[in-house]
Amino acid sequence: METQTSNQKINYAIDLRAEFYGGKQIKNLEKYTHDVTDDMDAFFADMMQDSSYRNGVNAKKHKLASAAAVLEARESNCEN
Repeated sequence: METQTSNQKINYAIDLRAEFYGGKQIKNLEKYTHDVTDDMDAFFADMMQDSSYRNGVNAKKHKLASAAAVLEARESNCEN
């Protein structure tokens, strides 16, 4: 495996999450998880100590939650 920076790992994880929630099949999820899980746990534990990182994560979480709520509402309207 080629060495990835922390930002590349995060962006890759975000892309995978977006694909998952978009309903697309993720063929390389198992390989990715195997390649980076050990490092990612330690990375996020360290990063969560930084308040600016926590604020950024919370902003992204709220944005994703809002988008999910809009999508769910649209899907509910289509079913009716």
